[in-house]
Amino acid sequence: MKRPQQGVTVTKGVMHRPRAPMKTVVLMVGTNAIKPPGDRSIGWSTNSPSITKMRERGSVHGTLTRPPSQIPHAMKTVGLFFGSLSFGATLFLANSAALAQCNFDPTITPNDLILCPNTQGVLMTEVYDSYQWYKDGNPIPGAMDQTLVVDAYNDGGSQFSVEATSAGCTEMSPQVLVDGWAFLPPTVLTEGESLYFTQNGPVFCTLDTVLLVLLQPYDINIQWTDGGVPIPGATDDTLAVHNTGGVFNVSGAPSICPNFVQDPGLWMWIGFTQPVQPDIVESGSQLCAYPEGESYQWYLDDLPLSNSNSACIDVTVSGSYLVDVTYVVDCSTPSEAFLITGLDEQPDARSWQAYPVPAADLINISWGDGSLIHGWRLHDATGRMVAQQNGVMRSPCTVDVSGLSAGRYWLNAGGAQVIPVSVVR
Repeated sequence: MKRPQQGVTVTKGVMHRPRAPMKTVVLMVGTNAIKPPGDRSIGWSTNSPSITKMRERGSVHGTLTRPPSQIPHAMKTVGLFFGSLSFGATLFLANSAALAQCNFDPTITPNDLILCPNTQGVLMTEVYDSYQWYKDGNPIPGAMDQTLVVDAYNDGGSQFSVEATSAGCTEMSPQVLVDGWAFLPPTVLTEGESLYFTQNGPVFCTLDTVLLVLLQPYDINIQWTDGGVPIPGATDDTLAVHNTGGVFNVSGAPSICPNFVQDPGLWMWIGFTQPVQPDIVESGSQLCAYPEGESYQWYLDDLPLSNSNSACIDVTVSGSYLVDVTYVVDCSTPSEAFLITGLDEQPDARSWQAYPVPAADLINISWGDGSLIHGWRLHDATGRMVAQQNGVMRSPCTVDVSGLSAGRYWLNAGGAQVIPVSVVR
């Protein structure tokens, strides 16, 4: 037989309706009018420390405190028990007129608040008589208004609920999570291969273009600076740096938090070095590149000379020479042109024969001493090379001139002899 419950009161607590899950966070129950039957004890059936009273008459008081995350489990077991005869929470709350079920369900808006760093937000519930806000199941001292201000630093990642009272009836809202955005510091990517590094930073060739790229998610409110001074118009995620160096920095914000403007926290020093342009100097019958480098490519009348990877070359024909030198730290430009004119025909050229003269298709070259030559080159009147053949050759050899225009040419045979020839059409 169930015991009468006229003496069961809630000293302080949150009421609930039997049709809905209990939302109680703090519950205090007095049982001064209930006498334990026989020699049985009375107490809480919960994970809280059991509070019991022996057979004599008296009062048993207890307080149950649970964070909201534990309420669904705790309220299934909380209640009064008399030995083996137990009463659920709905039984001992039902008879109190003050605990009649509430006709409202408080809610919190927004229920999906995500705060940007260093910002605040406002949680709000409906209009009631009084309020008590909770954070992670604990009452917030002084938080008894319709609204609650939360901030990203202190409240991000916490659960909030509100206990609302209207016409003497109290209900607890469901919990809502206040979340927050978190971002790594800005990162800048440097695109371009530096020549070398100094204690200040990388050094590039003046001929190169260096790209500084601000990486995602910082894609709005961007401003690049040089020496702390904003660069006019430099508000894109990429900054192209040309010719001159500087001390660069950038600030920007994620588009989802446009007011969260950050910078990498360090300056980016970039230096440039001017390219080396070699000079061509005469050395006897040779032209030489100065300063010397790692590799060379010589040109005659803007055409590359084969087998010319050396600091000096023999000059046998007139024309415009230049050289492109590769250095260990390769930041270089080709030399200025060096013009050779008025080369005399070799005195012993009579020992060499070129026939027929003039020729339309083929020219035969012979020399009487039987020596070997290492290829030949044919140049026009301006010194431009128009034909060549490499390899070791013996007398006689044949030169195909069928593809050349009519005119006067010079045949450089193995770098030893320059023979004039003519082509007719």
